[in-house]
Amino acid sequence: MAEAVTVQDVASWDADLHTPTDGLGWTVNHPEPRVMFGLMMRAPLADVPKKNSWG
Repeated sequence: MAEAVTVQDVASWDADLHTPTDGLGWTVNHPEPRVMFGLMMRAPLADVPKKNSWG
């Protein structure tokens, strides 16, 4: 059986998402692509009502 997800788990996921987005700094000259990538990585973790999402 799966373990329950805690607030601390979600907070650590957000912190872990900084690793790939920060690592992209050398690949682009402008900050906008890094910001967009970070937003795309965080989108699946967003609290979106099922009415407006694909779930």
